[in-house]
Parts: sequence; C-alpha cells; structure tokens
Amino acid sequence: MADCTLKPLDKEAAREDDELVKACAIAAVYAYMQGDEKPGKNISDKYSSGWGRAALLEGTGSNSRTISRGSLWRTVLSAALLFFLNQTGAQAQENAGAVHIRVGLALGVSKLSFDTFDGAQVFDLSTGALVAEVKPEGKFIVSAIRDRGDNKIAFTPATVVDRSLIATGSDLNAVKPAAFVPTSARLPLVSNAVKAATGSKEPPALSVPVKVGALPAEFLGGRTSPDLSTLGGVLITPRDYLKGNSQAAFCLNGRAYRGALLISPRTVTGERGASKTVLNAINVVDVEDYLLSVLPSEMPSGWPLEALKAQAIAARSYVMANLGKNSSSGYDVKATVADQAYRGIEQEKESSNLAVAQTRGVVLKHEDKIIPAFFHSSGGGYTEVSENVWSKALPYLKSVKDFDNRSPYLSWEKKFSSADLEGRLKADVGALQALIVIERSPSNRVKSLLVVGEKGSTILKGSSVRSLLNLPGTNFNIAYEGSSYVLEGQGFGHGLGMSQWGARTLAEHGYNADQILKYYYRDVTFGQIFERTQL
Repeated sequence: MADCTLKPLDKEAAREDDELVKACAIAAVYAYMQGDEKPGKNISDKYSSGWGRAALLEGTGSNSRTISRGSLWRTVLSAALLFFLNQTGAQAQENAGAVHIRVGLALGVSKLSFDTFDGAQVFDLSTGALVAEVKPEGKFIVSAIRDRGDNKIAFTPATVVDRSLIATGSDLNAVKPAAFVPTSARLPLVSNAVKAATGSKEPPALSVPVKVGALPAEFLGGRTSPDLSTLGGVLITPRDYLKGNSQAAFCLNGRAYRGALLISPRTVTGERGASKTVLNAINVVDVEDYLLSVLPSEMPSGWPLEALKAQAIAARSYVMANLGKNSSSGYDVKATVADQAYRGIEQEKESSNLAVAQTRGVVLKHEDKIIPAFFHSSGGGYTEVSENVWSKALPYLKSVKDFDNRSPYLSWEKKFSSADLEGRLKADVGALQALIVIERSPSNRVKSLLVVGEKGSTILKGSSVRSLLNLPGTNFNIAYEGSSYVLEGQGFGHGLGMSQWGARTLAEHGYNADQILKYYYRDVTFGQIFERTQL
C-alpha cells in the first residue's frame, strides 16, 4: 500500500508527491464512503448527504506548516471530493452540452470590422435559418443602416477580392459577388458597388433551403435569457463551431475571440431627437472558454496557482449569477471591468488556463444559490460590506482584515486644485471652501463627504466622489497644500469580496483556493454549474 505518512509541508516535496497524494485521497474517500453510507445511484448523489456537504472543499483550516492528523484527513477528503466533483461535472457537461453565455464586446456602435479565419456561416436570428456563408479569410465592414424605418445590417467587403468570399441564395456553395444584410424583415440590401458588379438594381433573394430553427436551442435562448429571435440580427458561427470545434474563432475589430458572434441592430435616439440604428456585437461563448481570457485579464498569470484558482471560481460564479442581467439587449455581461475584463484569445496564458481546468465548473453558493462573487484589487487593510457601498446587505459579504501589503495601491495620493474639484464634483455650491468627511464605514472608507462652498453646502456619497474624481478607492484622508487639496488613500476597488492582492499573499503562505474563498466570503459552499439542480 502507498505510504501516507504525515510529513512537514515542503513545496518541492509536495510537487514530487502530488500523484501519491491523489492516490491516497481517492483511496481514503472510497474507504470512507464504503464505511459511512451506502453508495447512491451515482457519485453526484453523495453531494447532498450530510458528510458530503460538510467535507466538500472544506480545506485544512490551519496555517501551520505541519498538518495535524485531523486536518490532513479533511484536506485529503476535500481534494478527492473536488476530483470526483470535476470528473462527474465534466461527464455531465458532455451529456448536457456546453454552458453558453453572451458577452457584450461592442455596444451601441455604428460600424465594426469582422474577419474570418476558416470561414463562417451566417444565421438569421429571426428564423434560425442559414442565410449566407463566408469563405475563409474574408474581411468585412459591418455597418448599421436605418432604411425606410427598418434596422438593417450591411456587410461590405473590405476589398474587391473579398466580394467573392461570400455566398448567398439557394446555393450556398456558389461564389457570388454579393454582400448581404439580414434584417428583422429578412430583406437583404446590397451596396452600390455590388449592384454595379452584378448589374442588378435589386438585391439577390435569400431563398435558402434550410429548415427554420436550424440553430441549436442554446444559441437562441438559455435558462435565464429570453428567445434571442426577438432581437433580430444575425449569428455568425465559425466553420464547424456548431459541431463542437472549441478552437473555432473569429476576429472583431482586430481582436480574436473564441465562439460565435451575434450582431443585433437596435434603434436609439440621436441628436435633435432623430432615430438612428446602432449595433450590439455579442460573443456567444462557452463559460469555460470565456474564463480562459477573463482570468489573466483580471489577475496576473504569474501569480500562485491557488490564487488563480480562487479567482477562476469567483469569476465563474459572478458570470453564472448574472445570466440574463442585460437580456433585453441580448447579452449577459459586458467585456469590461463594469463586469469582468475579457480581452480575447491573445490574453490566454498556460498557467491561468491550468487554473480554469482544475476548477472546471466549480462555483460558490450561499443557501444553495450561486452568488455573484465580487472581487477587487486590494482592500487597503480591510474589505468592505455591501450595505456601505450599495445600501443593500448581502449576507455572504463580510469585512475581514486584508493582507494586501504588497499592493502598489497600498497607499496612493491624488492632488486637485480648487477649480478642478469644483468642476468635477458638480456640487453647485460656488467657490470651494472646504471638504469634510462626515461619516466613515467600520473599514475606514468614506461614506459621506460634506462639500462647502461660498453659496452653500451639499453632501455627496463616498462612492459618488470616487467616481467623479476617478479615485482608486474610498478609503482616503484629505489634506491641504495652499490652494490645492490632497487626497491620501489606501486600496483599489470597491472593497467587496475577495481582495486579489490579499489572495496572492494567502496563497504564498500555504492557503489553497477554497480556504482563500472561505476567508473572504461568509457561509458559502461549493457546487457545480453542471449539477441538475436549480442554479
């Protein structure tokens, strides 16, 4: 039998003994399952049992460099359960299909550039029908058009050569020099250049012998998203993507992305009250592929693996909890720090890809519901509670001491002239005379700031001041230098949930991903997005 003798923690030895630990863990859990409860119909049934909930990713609960016999048992049990959880989760995903999310890449724009690598198919979202095929290496300018009160999407070849790279009509394999514009009315529109090339005054018909609803259901609507056919527009899928080719990609505005591209037109009110058409470009992508870019965009890929794994679980939880958040516009989350930074394939790194793979499908839950696991760069000494930021208490967010002493934002300074502050704060109190902090949260963040001017005074929320002055955070003091105001602060971000710099420090001191997350979030458990339970 393998030697499972307790040994002091040693990083090099731990790496060498990794496979041995896995073997011991699996053997230990198997023996425990045999002796404690009768096995259920499948391993996932065990996660609803008392011991399963108690042991799932529980961690050691110790910072000691020598693990005690009891805490080692919890660690072994935790590691093995995570192993089984991921194995069954991967099998469940294989059976149930990928979990697609929709990420807003470019919103409310009038023009886009779109390139194909291996070619693509174009589907009309109104019907799910295939309407065109783009040949490999095609380059197009996609424009929003308002024509006779209808929203239209114009695909204009970027070069003369590209005019032959798109096929439309009844024979999608034919090469025809025609651009196309699927619309909510399913009427095409061609450019003047194409009309001249074809000698046609009318656009070619799109009589495509494809059944309505040719797209898989997950592309037209999800568990929490409405039917996307109500939006109108097109879905462009790289060649073989619908057949499960996860390497399929496209290029939008010079940046490559995995998955498919949804382009939807919408009407907005422009200058002088006139209506105009703009486009939303939305990436339809599997959540695990999405995280390959989000993780290194949000946390340096060279940081410790356990910190990266904690970030991967937090990021996955955030996006899964926000499915349907912007459903009326056709997407779930934005590709910016307003939700999570997402920068496409070029951002992916091997170390962060490993963290995503090792936490596949794992999410944080509170009272059996996935939580939007908020995170920030550094807490400036202590993290914050939600009621001091958004006036709404979230029970899983707590204020804890943060170990962010290595953060470049551990201390910061911003200097403003009186005139600059008057313009930025827009307090309408006349010439600025004083700024006075009148209320702080227990974590020392500014909740209320009194702005005093020659014409009166007003009170601003700390979060509003941070936004107006573009400050790193709301934990700051105010000093005066002549006619200038100096704001001296600590930390970066809203301070809610996991501190990324704190997670790095904890990982460097031996904490694993589940210990890090349970330090920053209160009363949470771990689950799988592939479980057949209500999310």
